[in-house]
Amino acid sequence: MLIEHGEQELAQNPKQTKDLCSALRTSTLLGAETICRVLRLEAHALKGLDRHEEAESKYRQSRECFSKQKLPLEVARTDIGRIDCLMYLDRYDEAQKVGAGAFQVFKKSGELQRAGRVLLNLGNLEYRRNRPKEALQLYRDAESFLKRAKAPAFDLAFVSHNLGNIYLDLHDPGASQSNFENSRKQAIRAKHRLLELHADYSLAGLQAARGNFRHALIGLERCENDFAALGNARAVNNCLLDRAEIYRGLHMFGATETAASKAQRGFGRLNLKMDQARALLLLGTAQIRLGQSKRGPANLRKAEQIFGELGNPAQVGVVALRESQALDSLEWSRRASLAKAKQVFQETGFVVLALEAALEQGNLYLQHDRLDELGRLNEDLRNQSALRSLPNLAARAMHLQAMHAHLSPGKTSASRLAKRALSNLERAREQLGEAEMVGAHLSHLRNLYQDLQRIFLESPGLRLPTLFEVINRFDETLLSGASQTKDSAETKKLRSQLRLKTSQVHARFPDRLKTVDTEADLRQLRRLERAFAEAKRRESLARIKKKKPETHPTLGALQERLKDSDLWIQAIDRGDSLTPLLVTKSKAVLGRPLSKEAIGRQLRGLKSQVDQYHLNPEFTAQNLDRMRISAERKLASLGDLILKPMESHLEACTRVWVKAGAGLELFPWGAMMQEKIPLWETHAVSVAPSATWFLETRAPAGQRWAKRPMFWGTSEPDLPATGREAKRLSRKLSGSQLFAGSKATVQSFLENAGQATLIHFAGHGEFRRDNPRFSSLKFQDDALLVMDLENAPLKADLVVLSACETAASKDELTLSSGHLLGFLSRAGRGLISSQWRVGDKDSAKFMTMLYEHLEAGVCPGMAVANTAIALRKRGDHPASWASFTTSGHVF
Repeated sequence: MLIEHGEQELAQNPKQTKDLCSALRTSTLLGAETICRVLRLEAHALKGLDRHEEAESKYRQSRECFSKQKLPLEVARTDIGRIDCLMYLDRYDEAQKVGAGAFQVFKKSGELQRAGRVLLNLGNLEYRRNRPKEALQLYRDAESFLKRAKAPAFDLAFVSHNLGNIYLDLHDPGASQSNFENSRKQAIRAKHRLLELHADYSLAGLQAARGNFRHALIGLERCENDFAALGNARAVNNCLLDRAEIYRGLHMFGATETAASKAQRGFGRLNLKMDQARALLLLGTAQIRLGQSKRGPANLRKAEQIFGELGNPAQVGVVALRESQALDSLEWSRRASLAKAKQVFQETGFVVLALEAALEQGNLYLQHDRLDELGRLNEDLRNQSALRSLPNLAARAMHLQAMHAHLSPGKTSASRLAKRALSNLERAREQLGEAEMVGAHLSHLRNLYQDLQRIFLESPGLRLPTLFEVINRFDETLLSGASQTKDSAETKKLRSQLRLKTSQVHARFPDRLKTVDTEADLRQLRRLERAFAEAKRRESLARIKKKKPETHPTLGALQERLKDSDLWIQAIDRGDSLTPLLVTKSKAVLGRPLSKEAIGRQLRGLKSQVDQYHLNPEFTAQNLDRMRISAERKLASLGDLILKPMESHLEACTRVWVKAGAGLELFPWGAMMQEKIPLWETHAVSVAPSATWFLETRAPAGQRWAKRPMFWGTSEPDLPATGREAKRLSRKLSGSQLFAGSKATVQSFLENAGQATLIHFAGHGEFRRDNPRFSSLKFQDDALLVMDLENAPLKADLVVLSACETAASKDELTLSSGHLLGFLSRAGRGLISSQWRVGDKDSAKFMTMLYEHLEAGVCPGMAVANTAIALRKRGDHPASWASFTTSGHVF
């Protein structure tokens, strides 16, 4: 009776069953056969607790015990559980041999139910060996045996669950979901909580496969907690591993590393080598993406070695595939492993993985100019019918075909193929949503758009309006996804937690404390930042999916909006060079390509001159003239590189609009010189975040910005001039409202800035290149993040940021970012900000002269230009006048 009670308790509480068996084994009243059954029941319980080595040992003892009693059926029944343990211990050949013997015993004796269970375990064995076709046949045979035997719901639930996994791997989500739901129903009928949880876990995995990442992560977290309550360590680690896989697909590599690292340690404690290798694969991929050039490849080699030792060629292929996807460039020596991976995927029926491997091969051929091999690969890809239902992969395949046609002599179909690639990408957006595409396929999208621009640029006879629409399409989509959305309850909660934690960290950092608590706070802050960014990404995705189809800006609309004296400049990124597109009211032309390497060298040299100016004030004072002349030479060199090729176009205009993107917003346009004369002396200059922004916004009439000015100035020991700057400037404009010293708080800004027509901030600024959404302005009590502007109802016509790096931007797929995008898309129509570090005294001097010009009625754009010219004529170093730049409507 106690053994029967243990069998009933096993499904709900394996730990209690194991304790019961331990107590029974100490009894002297049990017969030999009963002791054998107790050993088998204890092995079942240990297996439920994921203690597979101990369980296999108990199964072996029970088997020997039944053999001595000459009970072959009981021996075979014991072998059913033992197969499972041998499989998880990666002893596949032994497991297959044991299973084959047990199946023959049950088949001869007519025990169809147990014969079906053996086939089920053998199917699991083939599944772990990455042989889905063989596993599918065994599962179907097992289902047939169990139905003929009228087996209980428990067994049918297991079969349905495993069939669901197979169909998921074979890219049949409909059949997969049907089997998972059936498995859950059968588990509930059988009152088997553990199997019910496994069905929930699989349904969460199916949600991830369909791109519903939010529901998948919520389901996995719930399953992880439930498995932990049941003491099932292996299932807990599987949930962690699946979460890591989702994070990898979303390009959240920090979260991927954390989850995969935990899973790898957990599987290591359980001595599950196959699963440990899977975790190492994800861990290594994430570390490569995070720039850990030694640890990442080392973990991939460990995973590859384990998969090789276990005789799993498909997983070895996955290692090669994931490594090629993680690296920006791939060594030619890896071509053999990619080819082998593709072959293995094709043989084992992994269609999507085989296509991904083929596309990575194509990228490799393209990188190394192997056009013949690329041509043969393209022929194979044209015959792949599966690409019709996978538009994102189809876009990448068409991209390879277009590049091959473009690079091969005598081919003329490149632009047509490029248009088809673009069409496929649009179809992919409709199915997945733009935000999802950006998260999961960022590197592929960057390469695709860059190459498409190159093809369109070099295609003979292609009209410029078509080119203009192509190069503006993607960043406009991103801007629409980044625009203001109403906070969900989840985002409000995360925003509150993030604000609190930012305040705590900010409070500790003035003293530069290096305590354990501060490091822990920083780690928690980064986790909160990732969670918030993910929540906002989902909101953007939901907003985009509800939007009406977008109309992209056209060249005609832009020319209609430009004035006769305007010149519009934007760049086409061609990898190692930038090609300017110059647009005026009457014509549009392509400029001479600009070398990225040469421009980057001059910009780095200029930045070095600025940093040297701030490094040692005493040295600067003694060598000011020499340092000034050196910095102005750098500005002149930049002018020769960038402005001189546009000289004829600049002569015909007086206003220059520069579209942010491809790094153009990082150039000091107004300060760059032609024949020792800054562009500011002859032209008004402003940066526009996008063509759509330029077309949809209008310049404010007159001096409307002067109606209600507001000033914020912090009092910091290392910036003594900022507080005085705000007080002095506020006296220049009537009706000004001042928040200085202790009154210059984040709360005062968020409560009052919505009524201001002019916003002026003087204090510390920080640009976060890793995540521009968390760039900040440091107020007296806390830091105001760019993300805080998302729900701030700002209506100012002019924003002046007298702080460091407030015009800095991260160039990501031609999208400007940081304070530039934060203020222009959600606040003022005009922005004055700094590209580099600025000293508080230099900044105060620049702002004093700027407001004198504004007070005299000069428009903001010309006021900045006049101030810079005056300071240069006085002999000031470019660090004090060339840093400030204008964006938006400032004319």
